[in-house]
Amino acid sequence: MRIQPYKEGDVVLLFYRLPFDFHSGTLPLDILPTVYLDRTPFDLLATIPAADADYLVPGYHAGKVLSTRCLRHDASKNQYPDLKPSDLFFISIVGSRLQKPVGIEIAGQFEVGKENGEVKNEVLFLQTSAWQPDDGLRYSAKDISVASRIAADLIQISERESQRDHKRITSAIIYFSQITCGSVKSLQLSYLGLWAALEALFVPETSGSKADKLARRIPKFLSNFEFPEKMSEWIKKEYKKRNKLVHGVQDIVPWTGIRASRAEAFGSLHEITRLCILGFLSLDEFQQVMLSVEKEELLGTKLDALKPASGKYLEEQTMFLA
Repeated sequence: MRIQPYKEGDVVLLFYRLPFDFHSGTLPLDILPTVYLDRTPFDLLATIPAADADYLVPGYHAGKVLSTRCLRHDASKNQYPDLKPSDLFFISIVGSRLQKPVGIEIAGQFEVGKENGEVKNEVLFLQTSAWQPDDGLRYSAKDISVASRIAADLIQISERESQRDHKRITSAIIYFSQITCGSVKSLQLSYLGLWAALEALFVPETSGSKADKLARRIPKFLSNFEFPEKMSEWIKKEYKKRNKLVHGVQDIVPWTGIRASRAEAFGSLHEITRLCILGFLSLDEFQQVMLSVEKEELLGTKLDALKPASGKYLEEQTMFLA
């Protein structure tokens, strides 16, 4: 894609951190037909009032480093009239985080105005991804290509949600999206949200032990992936901690920091959830619908019969752990 100058109506999402391997390809790169990964418009930021720049990127004029990559929404394209640029940005980020949990830090968003040096509709997000196993992890051009296909699938699934065809996978995606992008700041609530995503996928029945069902179905579904201990036992152990947290028994006190063991457990849970969602996204549409709308008494049997996850989004995937 040839780099185009910024024009009135284009919307830009800025990042403090968005690692990309420039040896793998050149920018801009399509993520969605209306959104692409582009170079940060430092020249444009230099022309706007300092107060605007410091609102969009707190600390910008005090030396806070801004990523050289951004997301850009092309105002000349209108393929998704029902979705705002910010919706498309975050769908793009979720697609990228599902492909690889690279650490990101989101700053602010603005729309390019009519006059030179004018910005409008500024929004400050200040969100940091909830889990990143390695500071050296970067996106490649190939990662962005896969992320673009995932993002397109996420939009298609959300559009079908009006018919309730994908209600369970949609619930799991919503929980995971809010957590992985850093919309939820609390580790405790993020931890509970990841369990809610897994329950949406694997535990439709109202009777019986949820821990037992998760410990039976998830390890089988992810049996092609290595885990440092027996996954079924790990799930049972962590689900007990989840139950305690739900009922107000704290094992993480926010103002004293996070124990390393709990951070590692959160990372493992994030990766289990990420791969399970990719596994469901890799199923054909008939299977996805069946696993969302089948009657409860039949769905448990079908979940127990699920084969190990494989397919289009699991090729060359790995579980990123601490």
